[in-house]
Amino acid sequence: MKKDDDLRIQEILDRKMKGTAHVPFEKVNAEDLQAYELLYDQLAKAPTEHLSMSFKSNVLRRIQVEKKKNSDVLFYWLLGAVCLIGAVVIVSMFFVFKESLAPALSIADRFKGFILLGLVAIFAFNRVEKKLSNG
Repeated sequence: MKKDDDLRIQEILDRKMKGTAHVPFEKVNAEDLQAYELLYDQLAKAPTEHLSMSFKSNVLRRIQVEKKKNSDVLFYWLLGAVCLIGAVVIVSMFFVFKESLAPALSIADRFKGFILLGLVAIFAFNRVEKKLSNG
């Protein structure tokens, strides 16, 4: 029923816009008619604001960023799972082969300061290199 009223209102307004003489308002809600008239009047006007020239590229870029973000999230979850599994395997290997790795662990215990200093130097070098390359 509502759809029929909408079609009837559109026909009345179309006749009115074409200049047809008095159109009878047969069982049409006056508020709906006014709303449609206002809508037609606004649609007849030229838009005051236009889309920017780069609107399409901006929308496409945002869509690509969203797709990339979704794929990155999946990648990071998989990377985290692989790292967790790797850590569990390494820890379990230490427990399984504890006697076999005892000499290597004693050497690592003896030189833990040098190992720590080497790791800090590698990370510091990497950080300085990134800052210098970024400007």
